[in-house]
Amino acid sequence: MFFVNEFLEKLMFDELKQSCRSGGFGGFLPGMKQIGNVAALPGIVGVCVIF
Repeated sequence: MFFVNEFLEKLMFDELKQSCRSGGFGGFLPGMKQIGNVAALPGIVGVCVIF
């Protein structure tokens, strides 16, 4: 679970769409994928709130 404002939500979905169009080549890993990767790390057991 993560929280974003409307601006960041649009930005995150836009970069994810762009990454999908390019086949995932070039640029950097989209923020949503980075959040998913961190959430899957061993030892992550609950909701983390970041301000």
